[in-house]
Amino acid sequence: MERTLDSLDEDLLNDRALTRDEALVLYAAAADPDAAEPLFGAAARLRDRGFGKGVHYMATMAPILACAIKPRCEYCDWWRARVIQRGRLAAGAAALSARGVRRVLLVGGSRDGDYDDGVVDAVERIRADGLDLDIEINVGGSLGAAGLDRLRALGVVGVTASLETVNAAIFARHKPGDSLAARRRLLADAQQRGFELRSIMMIGLGEADADRIDHLLELRTHAGLRHLMISRFSPRADTPLAEREVAALHDWARTVAIARLLLPRVRIGLAGGVDLAALPLWHRAGGGNQLFAMGVHTAEPPPELRDLAQPLGDRLYLVDRRPLLEAFLNGAGLRPSFADAQDCR
Repeated sequence: MERTLDSLDEDLLNDRALTRDEALVLYAAAADPDAAEPLFGAAARLRDRGFGKGVHYMATMAPILACAIKPRCEYCDWWRARVIQRGRLAAGAAALSARGVRRVLLVGGSRDGDYDDGVVDAVERIRADGLDLDIEINVGGSLGAAGLDRLRALGVVGVTASLETVNAAIFARHKPGDSLAARRRLLADAQQRGFELRSIMMIGLGEADADRIDHLLELRTHAGLRHLMISRFSPRADTPLAEREVAALHDWARTVAIARLLLPRVRIGLAGGVDLAALPLWHRAGGGNQLFAMGVHTAEPPPELRDLAQPLGDRLYLVDRRPLLEAFLNGAGLRPSFADAQDCR
């Protein structure tokens, strides 16, 4: 490899992109935690040059629709989640707005076929209350072209298509009722219509290093990609993969770091299987600059979050995690805000 980590910043910010071979070498070299700091340092410097010290806060609301994928995904228990009542969507969004939230990700539920009408109805109910929120949608691959057009007309700004893994055999084995092709199609269709794109990558389903690099390179072909969330496989009780080992935290962190080098202008955030104790490692490895500060959900908050929860009625809760986040962010000299700078510095 001719280029060194110390000299990559300028190249990557000036569109002299990391190659597949370079990425594979750097990623393999960081497999040993004792040897990973050079990669982490390069990723963190690149993040700081691109995004500065600001951290964008946003929120989630979930689930807005039931997960009806069958056969069910082997590692997920989302199908058990109780859906937010239609008549409570606007109230939940209003509670977030009252606390300063400007952007919210509405999360399904997926199904075989489109969820166009259900998603459009959810957005219309929030818009009918006069709430001027930037709205993103995540319902797996369950949006059709007509639904995207309707959402664009309603002012929705972003669409998530979570590929999870681009290894087709692993995807089919663990998500037998889902479609990788549909999720790829949604990324392309959403980009064509000018939506901001968000995607999710899961570490620990049995994929090889090359699969992870190829996944990131595939995402790099989407010019509209603005957000990437990297999740860590964590077994769920009463699922077929309940006995599978949790993905190594270091594997997740080095993936955050190589993702930063491959996608220098993309926000790289936390996702499932990663708790707030990993915030320092996420930041050290080049993660940033967006975090979900709060959410409106139907699940009863766990004991560690109950003091931060506001009951909204009808078994709906708003959890504001800012005190936990800022215990780290303030000490690290980071500046959280609900304001959303549209471009890297």
